[in-house]
Amino acid sequence: MEKEKLIILVTRSTALEGSTLDYQQNSLLLERGISSQGKTIAEQLMNIDLAAAYEEAARMAARKDMINVFRLRNLAGYVLKHSDASYKGNDAVLLRVCSEANEALMHYPSSGDEAIRRASYLAHFLISAGKPWSEGNDLIGRLVMNLIQMNAGLEPDTVPADYAEEYKRVLSASVREDIADVFTDHVALALKPAAGMKLQDAKGSHEKAAVPGMAVAAKPEAKEAAPEKAAAAEKAVVTRTAQKAPAPEKPKNKQRILELLAKHPRMTTADLAGVLEISCKGVEKHLAQLKASGALRRIGPDKGGRWEVGLNL
Repeated sequence: MEKEKLIILVTRSTALEGSTLDYQQNSLLLERGISSQGKTIAEQLMNIDLAAAYEEAARMAARKDMINVFRLRNLAGYVLKHSDASYKGNDAVLLRVCSEANEALMHYPSSGDEAIRRASYLAHFLISAGKPWSEGNDLIGRLVMNLIQMNAGLEPDTVPADYAEEYKRVLSASVREDIADVFTDHVALALKPAAGMKLQDAKGSHEKAAVPGMAVAAKPEAKEAAPEKAAAAEKAVVTRTAQKAPAPEKPKNKQRILELLAKHPRMTTADLAGVLEISCKGVEKHLAQLKASGALRRIGPDKGGRWEVGLNL
């Protein structure tokens, strides 16, 4: 990952957690190892750890790794390296994140960039709401959001200073009422990439030319309108609490297995189980039935082989 992009991502994300390091200070810290006077060790370590996490996320995205619980927990380990946070053992939340993310990535690019970004915002919401770790969930949520975007080859979104307070209020209200689409709708509009705009650091005091291709949040129409917009978003949360639409019916597991293996023929039973949110034994049963029907066959050994989806579907 380019250093400039990395520093912007780290600066803006940690600012939402109370870090006071600006772009220039993080540049000195992350590129030259120079600390800034008056900055605490804790906040500087938070920036260093998040930078390491983003570098690992970029490597994962470059390899097109399937997103699974193990990899998400490993990625979070970078973020929380110098904190006292611990994993609470709630795999159900991360399984849902993996399922939604892999489903969106499987259908990309036919579904378009917006579908990937919305799936990434949903992943952020699920981690912030489900709180799999004792702390740091919003920070990890934004990291996973960016991981999904990078996995699809998109430039990662950031939350600029002039949107930060509104973003936090909408996220808090959406998590409190457990309504994901209010958050995803609001963020999708606010962080809609705008070509040719200038990219500001998280403190807003240092203006830089936009990094080519970097996703930049569109500037709010008027700062005076921000409180009203956030209040409207919170009102929408309350209004929609009693109006939760039923989730669309998902394809049956056998169909999803064939779709997944057609695109990712080297997926393991454990990978499939993570995406489908079922047990490994359940996956093995479906695989056996698909092989018996001629819809699927195994080429090569269990380790190192691959799946081939047949024509008899």
